[in-house]
Amino acid sequence: MTALLLFLPTLYKMPQALFLLAVPAILFRRREWELKGADGSLRNFMILLLLALFSTLNNIVGIGKASGFSDAIPFTLLHILTFFIALNLEEEDLETLLLLIAIEAAIVILQFTLGMNTFFRGHPDYKKFDNITYIYFIRPMGLSSSSSTVAFKLLCGIAFITLKGFKGNKHILFFVLMLIALMVNFNRTSIVAVGAMLGLKFLISNKKPLVVASKLLSILLLAILAWKMGLGEIVFDQFSRGMGALDLSYRDVLWGQSFRYIVDNPFTGNSSYKYLTPLYAYNASMEHVHNSFIEMLATHGVPIFLLYIPLIVLNIKKTNALALLPFLLLSLYQYGIFWGISFTDIVFFWILMFSNRIKDTDAHIIHSRQLSAGV
Repeated sequence: MTALLLFLPTLYKMPQALFLLAVPAILFRRREWELKGADGSLRNFMILLLLALFSTLNNIVGIGKASGFSDAIPFTLLHILTFFIALNLEEEDLETLLLLIAIEAAIVILQFTLGMNTFFRGHPDYKKFDNITYIYFIRPMGLSSSSSTVAFKLLCGIAFITLKGFKGNKHILFFVLMLIALMVNFNRTSIVAVGAMLGLKFLISNKKPLVVASKLLSILLLAILAWKMGLGEIVFDQFSRGMGALDLSYRDVLWGQSFRYIVDNPFTGNSSYKYLTPLYAYNASMEHVHNSFIEMLATHGVPIFLLYIPLIVLNIKKTNALALLPFLLLSLYQYGIFWGISFTDIVFFWILMFSNRIKDTDAHIIHSRQLSAGV
């Protein structure tokens, strides 16, 4: 039930408020829980509490910057709900989420095969293609409201399996489906982020210098061979959408405007109301910054933003660093994490703060009730 309540809000036409129903669902099934100082959960909770407190005060002082009813509740309070949900995720929840992501991955592949981006004909971006040169312009959405939403879910699933390790043929099938779906979904940032994680995993799977050197040499030779055969040119042409050069899709404009805003408002930012900046190339539509860290810096100002640094840095360990890499890379070019409460945030918080209770990536996920009992 909890897993379904976490997955449903990511689907087309489903309200985000469904995330909040996961909290009473967890309370209903949970008999006991507590925060432990030894594993950092108490420290993390205190950091999130300080974030919520200071950002609420920032909201009050800068109340004139509120854009409407949606700003009535500080989104940093939702960080605490995300923390609570991640804290209480059990093995059954995680396995169910993997299954649901794998099913949507299969749907993405089917949509690509049929030459359409969604099955929902009422979707404002519904398209069907008879012939298309660049995959970027298809970008299947699965059952989600956008191609980015399903890409983020696929990234979460791949990162989780990479962290946990393969548990039989089921996980191998899930992994392959998710990887193929990510390729045809063609969210370029997600592909690069996942590729970096898997490439690094391949390199460090055997840490002997000679083995690492031979792997690097093999990758280099394969890359040269692929380029000579014209495959590299094809890949580059797809990534550049035939423009002959990689572009940032106006991210450089958004980042430049955001940094100027930060310089003008270094201490309070946008009074902890989510910062949006106009993109004049798209009829001056108000856009997020497409970088989670710049977004938080412009939103909160420097002092409050600094609280995010220990929240991340103090929780990175050998056991979870590799699985965290795609989230951090994604968030350099997308607004990936720190929405408040989102599917990506919940999985990110779980990997960041609670997966370290697993002794190694091949160990079974420990039941949350065992954790609260101090096991």
